[in-house]
Amino acid sequence: MNGVTPDPSDPIRNSDALSRLKLAQALDRAIYAIAWERAWPNLARLLTVVGLFLVVSWAGLWLALPFIARAIGLVVFAAIAIAVLLPLFRFRWPSRDEALARLDRGSGIRHRPATTLTDTLSSQD
Repeated sequence: MNGVTPDPSDPIRNSDALSRLKLAQALDRAIYAIAWERAWPNLARLLTVVGLFLVVSWAGLWLALPFIARAIGLVVFAAIAIAVLLPLFRFRWPSRDEALARLDRGSGIRHRPATTLTDTLSSQD
C-alpha cells in the first residue's frame, strides 16, 4: 500500500458506476457482433462474385471470347454484384434492446441480468 487514501466519491471506485461502465462496454461489443453477423453473409457473397470475376479475368477467358460475349459477361457480373448488394441497403443497425437480449441469452441465467441492470422504477412511490 502506498498510503494514499482512496476518495469514496471517485466514480470509478463506486461499484454501481463500475458495473454500468462494464455493461456499456458489453453492450457496445454485442451491438458490433450483431451488426457483423447481419452484414457478413452479404459481404461474403459480394467477395465471391468479385473472386469469380478475377478468376475469369486471370484465366484469360475474356481474351478467348468475341467482343459481344465479353460485353454480355461484364453485364452479367455487374448485375450479379448489384443483386448481391441490394440486401445491404436494407441493413438495420442493432438496437440497444437487441444487444441486451443477446447479453441475457449469452449469460445462460434465467432472470435476465443485463436487462435487470438497466431497469428503472416507473414511479417514485
